[in-house]
Amino acid sequence: MRSSALVTLALLLAPLPAFAQTAVPGGADPDARRDIIVTGVVETSERDVLQGTSVISGEELTRNLRPTIGETLARQPGVSATSFGPSASRPILRGFQGERIRVLTDGIGSIDVSNTSVDHAVIIDPLLAERVEVLRGPSALLFGSSAVGGVVNVIDTRIPRTVPTDGFRLNAIANYGSAANERSGGAAGDVAVGEHLVLHADGSYLKSDDLRTGKGYLLSPAARSAALSQVGLPQPGTDEPIDFAASAALRNRLPNSAAETWTAGAGASIITDTGNLGVSYSHYDSLYGV
Repeated sequence: MRSSALVTLALLLAPLPAFAQTAVPGGADPDARRDIIVTGVVETSERDVLQGTSVISGEELTRNLRPTIGETLARQPGVSATSFGPSASRPILRGFQGERIRVLTDGIGSIDVSNTSVDHAVIIDPLLAERVEVLRGPSALLFGSSAVGGVVNVIDTRIPRTVPTDGFRLNAIANYGSAANERSGGAAGDVAVGEHLVLHADGSYLKSDDLRTGKGYLLSPAARSAALSQVGLPQPGTDEPIDFAASAALRNRLPNSAAETWTAGAGASIITDTGNLGVSYSHYDSLYGV
């Protein structure tokens, strides 16, 4: 009896055999060397995940300020600008321009004709912008079916959104550019009238001379030779004959590139705990060469 118990115990303690799986031809499993990267976005809606959004504000916006909104955004990824003179440029998003790009102020379309021709300026002054939003992707279609290329939304402060802490708020900026002797400046102020009413006023001014191009002729040697060869030849069908000799002699500065722009605006807003109600008025006047 004792011998049977020992045999049973020995069988229970015997190691169980282990069978290995047939090895994959060619070495180790390739999946063992593959990295798995998991990313997530916290507190972001599905619409924001699908879109490419850039927000330029604060010091970044100040460093990139230019006379036009197109040149201001030209250094952003995927953004360039039309160039029909220093004072007429419009953003180009991922190769789309014109009617396929919407330029807005506080979500409202700018009332100008810059989308029809590149020689028309956008009536938005970057000097008075609080921040600039560049929208690409599906969310841009919220602003209309024509915005297939994207949306540029400039947020200004003409309709106050908060009551000044000390009852008064003033912001000012001034710039200078040596290439065209560019001088510009702007200021905006808010005044609290009572507990809920805030009044706003702002203005800006810009003046620049013809753009300096460096020493030398504007035209290349081949272009100068072609222009000089046309001197004295008839020009049928032209209302204003081209002075080819004068064109060939241009040097140091780009003619008709000077500009002078001034803006003025005012606004008022009623601010309560449940929401805001505001109205604004603005005037934009620009004289520039093309």
